Amino acid sequence: MGSRDIPEYSPRRPPILRSCRLIPPHTAALGVTNDVFGRLVELARASVSVGLSNTPYPQPTIEVRPSNPAACAVTILAEKKQIDLIFGPHETLREIYFPEENERLKELQSCLEGVADGRYEEQVEVTRDGATVTGRFLDGPPAYVRYGSLDFGPARLTKFEPY
Repeated sequence: MGSRDIPEYSPRRPPILRSCRLIPPHTAALGVTNDVFGRLVELARASVSVGLSNTPYPQPTIEVRPSNPAACAVTILAEKKQIDLIFGPHETLREIYFPEENERLKELQSCLEGVADGRYEEQVEVTRDGATVTGRFLDGPPAYVRYGSLDFGPARLTKFEPY
């Protein structure tokens, strides 16, 4: 784990319990997840499960949960052209879109490594029009900013710990 060059990725079927039928992009994302968190699962520092979202149109999800409550949980939804990551207890969204699947998987791996290593943080800034949430990785992918009138809670900076 940590900062390193990410090799070309070729999907494989990792030994993680599945409770739904997977589509190829989801299977590829699950392979990356297993590459990053597999050893942490063996050490009981993380759990990885696959299920269906609790939405009107359920879709496969990958749930990564840390045993350390101060680390950041992440949910992954992979589609044909996009991967969505949902971070932490406030469910901060990051969308990964590149035309090529390999590029999406590289960024997914970089994001997951940042979460596992404790290099992810979220900052909430409250404005008169709503709030701004900035999710950023120290030594990782560029910051992702989300604006909205949603209630993201009070202004804060949350630095998550390693798994």
